[in-house]
Amino acid sequence: SKIVLIVAGSHYHMMHDDLLSSKGPLYGRTTANLMLGDIPPREVCQFLPRYSMDQIVETYSVIGGVPKYLELWNDGWPVLRNVEEVVLSPTTIFRQEPSFLIQDEIADARTYLGILEALGQGMRTPSTIATITGIAQPHVGKYLQSLLLLGLIRRDVSADAPDPRNTRLARYEISDPYLRFHFTFVRPHTALLEQGRISHLMGIIKERFDAYVAHTGYEEMCRRIVTEMADQDELSFKPDRIGRIWTRHAEVDIAAAGMKDRVVLLGECKWSRHKVGVQVLQELKAKAERL
Repeated sequence: SKIVLIVAGSHYHMMHDDLLSSKGPLYGRTTANLMLGDIPPREVCQFLPRYSMDQIVETYSVIGGVPKYLELWNDGWPVLRNVEEVVLSPTTIFRQEPSFLIQDEIADARTYLGILEALGQGMRTPSTIATITGIAQPHVGKYLQSLLLLGLIRRDVSADAPDPRNTRLARYEISDPYLRFHFTFVRPHTALLEQGRISHLMGIIKERFDAYVAHTGYEEMCRRIVTEMADQDELSFKPDRIGRIWTRHAEVDIAAAGMKDRVVLLGECKWSRHKVGVQVLQELKAKAERL
């Protein structure tokens, strides 16, 4: 009889080295090797039907689209209450999850944890990562390459870069939303958690939360929408790249660049509790002239 065998696992090295490598039993025999991603932002609302779209954006900025994380979230509570009672709780998976994930994949995890913490604090280039971690800059690249291979970080290149693979202007950032939140707010304040000073840590999170959502989950969701518009021919041109665009003089949150048509769509993402005015458009036009 015909058998369809589906093997699923979350341990990358075990799946690859023990099953798919040249020494593994499935080497050359698989029909497809699929790297499953998280649930797209627009589908998160199906897990949290009582949440508004604003709350969905905030939740995605904290835990992303991992089904297990979403199952633990209570959409009867405000987002920040979930952060306090679920994410920061010592009785859920969240506090130790990042360390377990990394130590499960990497034998000597200390250096990699230091790099992820540097990324969480906004250090996005090899030189700034080397400065804050104390790692010699020539060695930073090999650690970043390992994290890229594991899918823990991503390499970000300006949308107008002529040679994206070889540009020296690349930036790095943590790819998973929860890991990004953890290394931005949780790991740097481990001492507060150990002392039981949850309310103090929540004060730090609340003070920076809107700005954090703006620059992480909201921007990412906006770029995904532009990508969907491009795929559905809703733009007036075919963009080759969609992402951010930056130079030494200006940076824009969303850019869709059509190299053949020599057209660039630019947009700013503003996450605010107040209405934005015409000034934002004027600032965007001024940035466009400097790019």
